[in-house]
Amino acid sequence: FHTVGLGSSTMETEGEQPTEVGKIFAQFKSAAGDLTGPQLEVPLNLTSRQLNGVLNELLGNERADPYSFYINDQEVAGTLQQVVDELKLSTEVVVSITYQPQ
Repeated sequence: FHTVGLGSSTMETEGEQPTEVGKIFAQFKSAAGDLTGPQLEVPLNLTSRQLNGVLNELLGNERADPYSFYINDQEVAGTLQQVVDELKLSTEVVVSITYQPQ
C-alpha cells in the first residue's frame, strides 16, 4: 500500500483539539475496468479536484487532464467522505474509484 499525503493529516479549528482525518484504501480503475496504479491509502477529505491530481500523477500525464470519479456509480462531487458516508461504505475494505475523462 502507498500513502497519499496532501498537507497535514489533521484539521485544527480554533480552541479545539486537532481532529484526525479518516483514510481509506482506494484502487483507481478506468471505466473499462483496467486497474491503474497500486492500492493507495488516501485521506477521506480529498476532493475530486485532488483525486484528479493523484490520478494524473499515477498516469504520468504531462498536463492535468480532467476526470470524473465514481464510487459504486455515484459521482464524487464533494469529498470522498461524503460519498463513503452516503453509501455507508466500510473504511476497512479497498474502495474502487472508477474514473473517466470529462
